[in-house]
Amino acid sequence: MNINHNSLLKLVVLFFVIIYSIPLHSDSTADPILTGDAGRGQDLFTGRLRFTNNGPSCNFCHNVSIDGVMSGGTLAKDLTQCISRLTAVGAKSFYGNTPMPMPQMQESYADKPLTKQEVEDISAFLLHADNLSKNKSASYTGGAMLFWGIGGVAFLMFVFTSLWIKRKKGTVNIDIYKRQMRSVDY
Repeated sequence: MNINHNSLLKLVVLFFVIIYSIPLHSDSTADPILTGDAGRGQDLFTGRLRFTNNGPSCNFCHNVSIDGVMSGGTLAKDLTQCISRLTAVGAKSFYGNTPMPMPQMQESYADKPLTKQEVEDISAFLLHADNLSKNKSASYTGGAMLFWGIGGVAFLMFVFTSLWIKRKKGTVNIDIYKRQMRSVDY
């Protein structure tokens, strides 16, 4: 039997690829791969959709500054760019773990933990908010502010000028002074 060394090497590599691709044990309790839905995450964040375990919405304490999301609370940090600050894994570990790291969050979610899918959905929404805030070009409002500022000053000058025209000419005391001067002459 004539075996080529090149084909023998290919068989050995194929053997190892097959062996290492077979899992050693089957873990039926492994988490399914979860993918977050940013729209559902936004609804969970703002409270339009209740959490499974009836925890408070994130918007009570936190804020996300993007168009289309109602301004939230100011008790806690603004989460608009939390993915940039913490990374996605860091953010998930922050609000996806039990107990949660912050005392107020521990109190609020003590008996109402977030499900893994809710964590994924909120993460997807925060990633979406982070990307929107990065991509949002800084709009130049200086020209509009200058225009309305000059227009406002011109309007106020017109109003004050029209009211000032009807002002009393001279001081209030001039009449009293003239009257006293006439009484001295007599």
